[in-house]
Amino acid sequence: MGASRLCRRWIWRVCFCRGEGLWFSEAVKRCPVNDEVEHPVRKQLEAYNARDIEAFMPWWAEDCQYFAFPSTLLAANAAEIRARHVERFKEPDLHGKLLSRIVVGNVVVDHETVTRTFPEGRGEVDVICIYEIEDGKIAKAWFKMDEPRMCAPRLTSTDNRFPPRTESFPRAGPSSNSSSGPRSTATRI
Repeated sequence: MGASRLCRRWIWRVCFCRGEGLWFSEAVKRCPVNDEVEHPVRKQLEAYNARDIEAFMPWWAEDCQYFAFPSTLLAANAAEIRARHVERFKEPDLHGKLLSRIVVGNVVVDHETVTRTFPEGRGEVDVICIYEIEDGKIAKAWFKMDEPRMCAPRLTSTDNRFPPRTESFPRAGPSSNSSSGPRSTATRI
């Protein structure tokens, strides 16, 4: 009996026979077959965010294929994926934030927002990642990227564009100063 059929039977038992009142999506998330398929994708994302190439590569099959959606081959094997990611992992702002994950059969679909260091500076890009899993490893992957959004530059304590503030702000409420003169109009940014 195929994994997909086993999963459907398990979902049916949880949703209908046990009367636990789970919604279908909750039952799908608890499916043991989904856990097995999702595991390599979860682990490679953890390694990606840690920028650890040694932890990242074991989740990719030796003959894996890496595509820009729908069919532009970017890497034809694990060695080529390693070379791409050794360079990518040098980016100081690299981080993939998982927004949602769907598992259907042996395919995992992630929606992520990835923070990267682009030539223009720090930015984010929405990515749909489609992974085909075989024998516990990623056999094929497709990535559909949206247009990058540039982020505002981060300010540091050594940033000279914004000198430290020296003015003080009046407290809210009645003033102890009973003068009828104008009050400070400084505002907090």
